[in-house]
Amino acid sequence: MDKDNVLQALGQVQAEQAGKLFRRFLRGTARGILIEVMAEEVEALCGAAYCPSKEAKFYRAGSARGYVYMDSRRENLARPRVRQYKDGELTTKEVTLRSYAAAQDAREVERLLIEALVAVGSMRKVAQRS
Repeated sequence: MDKDNVLQALGQVQAEQAGKLFRRFLRGTARGILIEVMAEEVEALCGAAYCPSKEAKFYRAGSARGYVYMDSRRENLARPRVRQYKDGELTTKEVTLRSYAAAQDAREVERLLIEALVAVGSMRKVAQRS
């Protein structure tokens, strides 16, 4: 559901339904942002997709089932997996993405969402003054 559809739908529903619709939109938006952030973290660790480096310490290892908290509710999510080579050994260990770990803490997700919304509001005010 994109922003235009949400705005149109909000104008056509009662206040109680509007709250539910808006929360669903925020959850979807937050989920999309989290997926993008995890992808950026994977790229920062492993480099560009399909271009492995022989000197890399990390590599992509597919995905696995996971969960995150959205709006204080646990939701299933396919999380990317990253593995790290151990120095001087042929074995590897799985690396926990910081973004994924933060998304598993319901309090942290709520704090980050509020922080992001405040930042967006501040940027709009700056843009309006310009």
